[in-house]
Amino acid sequence: MPPPLAAVTSCHHQPLPPVKKIDRVKQEMEAAERDCHLNRAVELKYGTLMDWNTLI
Repeated sequence: MPPPLAAVTSCHHQPLPPVKKIDRVKQEMEAAERDCHLNRAVELKYGTLMDWNTLI
């Protein structure tokens, strides 16, 4: 039996620490490169990732 919906959604309301967000963006960037979505990979690398690195 799956956990109640409140238990599942409650853990998603906590913001991720910046390091975890950077790791997630890097994983998404690598997946985009593997899948030949190069525009998305560049957007993540030079947009989102650069923005997060300046915050740290």
